[in-house]
Amino acid sequence: MLWLKVLKSLRDYLHAADIADQVILGGYKPSDVRPDENGKGLIFIQRDRERPAGDDLVQDMRVQISVDAWVQSSSKDLTKGYEAIARLEGALMDALRRYEQETVYIADRVQLMRVRIVETGGDGDSVRPLVGSRTSLEIIVYEET
Repeated sequence: MLWLKVLKSLRDYLHAADIADQVILGGYKPSDVRPDENGKGLIFIQRDRERPAGDDLVQDMRVQISVDAWVQSSSKDLTKGYEAIARLEGALMDALRRYEQETVYIADRVQLMRVRIVETGGDGDSVRPLVGSRTSLEIIVYEET
């Protein structure tokens, strides 16, 4: 499936960019998330949905993805956790921009057309000492036939 090729390509790129301690494909329970407090954090990439990019004869596909970022900070100064997640989010945004600029093919006969960052939302400080965010992406690809 095309969506799986997109997720694997993004995972491999982010792993090679070395912006997090681990880049994991798939879902999780927040209670199982265990980032190293002295590390860079964890990234989870999850499938959302996919749909045609338009109704043209040449079909581009929009693949929507959630990228979750997690860090840990047990400091009593809650700002420290925000600073840690801001570092990871900044590294993620930079890596996504490079991914779009540097990547032509994500898989055999599958071209990367565009990466769009839809939004980023925080976790509402619901699982301190973990601090997380979710970035919604839309990746447009074209599969050559």
